[in-house]
Amino acid sequence: MSLFAIAIQIAGHQEDMRAESASRGIAVHSARGVAYVRDLHGAIDLGGRILGPSLERARRNGAPWGLHVAAWGYEAVYGTWPLLSVPDGEARRETPISRIRARFRPEDGPIDALRNAIQIIEAVAPATKRAA
Repeated sequence: MSLFAIAIQIAGHQEDMRAESASRGIAVHSARGVAYVRDLHGAIDLGGRILGPSLERARRNGAPWGLHVAAWGYEAVYGTWPLLSVPDGEARRETPISRIRARFRPEDGPIDALRNAIQIIEAVAPATKRAA
């Protein structure tokens, strides 16, 4: 079962990672291969270590970037993300996820987007998945 996924685009190059329930804990899939971690916190941490360096380079270089997070049926986008459009009705409906997403301001950068996306993952994670 998919728990969450984060994809980033930087100057036309895409990287992604996803976390899934596995018999050995949580399997984290990325271009690096598959790594197993014990809990959700470990999966989030590994996802940040996988995608963070590219986002930091984009921040330093001023490269165009976008980030998409999907977790337990919820989605949010940051920066420039051409692959997903939000229907008008969805954009106006206030939810706990939209309130977290609203904390991200246009002047914030790609690392701030990753932090905000992690807050969404943590907010929607079932309580049983949050425990160590």
